[in-house]
Amino acid sequence: MNRRHFGALHIVAACALAWLSFSVLAKPDVDGMIFADGFESAAVQFRGGSNLIWYDVDAACVAEPQAILTDYHEPGVRPRVLDTLAAMFGAGQRRVSVIIFHAHGGRANPDGTVNELVLDSTGGMLDKQFIYNLKQLLADIDAAGFEEVLLRFAPQWINNPQGWKDDAGFDEALFAENWSIVRNIRAEIAGSGISYRIDLMVEGLPRARIIAGQVIADRPDNEEWTEYAQRLWEKYVDAFGTSDTIGFSSVAGPDLKKVDARVEHLNTVYRVHGEIRRPDVIGVDLYPANGLDEGQFFTKWSEELDREGLTQLPIIIPEVFYDDATAAASLQSAMDQTRRAVPFLLQWPLQRGAGCYPGDPVTVPEPDSFQHYLRHGF
Repeated sequence: MNRRHFGALHIVAACALAWLSFSVLAKPDVDGMIFADGFESAAVQFRGGSNLIWYDVDAACVAEPQAILTDYHEPGVRPRVLDTLAAMFGAGQRRVSVIIFHAHGGRANPDGTVNELVLDSTGGMLDKQFIYNLKQLLADIDAAGFEEVLLRFAPQWINNPQGWKDDAGFDEALFAENWSIVRNIRAEIAGSGISYRIDLMVEGLPRARIIAGQVIADRPDNEEWTEYAQRLWEKYVDAFGTSDTIGFSSVAGPDLKKVDARVEHLNTVYRVHGEIRRPDVIGVDLYPANGLDEGQFFTKWSEELDREGLTQLPIIIPEVFYDDATAAASLQSAMDQTRRAVPFLLQWPLQRGAGCYPGDPVTVPEPDSFQHYLRHGF
């Protein structure tokens, strides 16, 4: 769901021990192992949670002026977020996603922002205030009892490599800036003491070209985007290995053929000096599209991974509609059918049918309800 460019389980027994090594400094989530409807379903999962980005919502779903990272040092914001964290934890959530929205702003704004949500990444580093805000937020998430953070990078506008195809081609300076942001911000979360995993780009997995209905696995649909992903992945793996990252998360579709094109392109993206080195787990944001529901997309992803021989590759779900009974039921059914390992699920603070998309996609200022996902074992 590419709306972040606005104005921008159950693990099967054979995979359970493997997942314990997936998450840096992971704490076993014994209390989070629950089953839908009181009986054992597809597999055991780690307790999920929410994407935590905003602390308030304006009329008409506008939330940009209330971004947590931007305002965490402002009076009254941190206490409000602490209350939200406590409510989320009390509702059974154990994982949180934090997103770094950034773009090259040339330091035009003295406060270090590009707008109310997007931080200025000129020079490959954020303003010191926002680094402090991030450190404080991570410490507060940890202190509230949460067990893991998914840190996600979301380069915007000219920093988003998806658009370089239509501009002047691959931008070396912006690639270097984005890599510097990843490297520098990773150092902050790695030093925070909390278990974490990194998404190198929100919905940033490119796909193969489709010609006359056929997927050409090693030919990029967008050459600049694939080159960006290949090179960033190689740099990341050279520097840090694969154990703390999901690589580049992906959209679900928006149709079944494009699922094929993304899965068949994995071995092109995840190469390091000619050797295939995939992440230990991937991430797919699951929303309905073109008459297909979340469970149907999940099933298609699992089937295509099976065809590529990746039967044991787990899928994290970084985004779904907020506390949604339909999504929860369809995903549980798909997991039962495919037996695909899903370490955890994170909800996005947008309710199904809210009418906000393609505007600012948020309707819930405090994502403290998780009951429908809990009922289905998430």
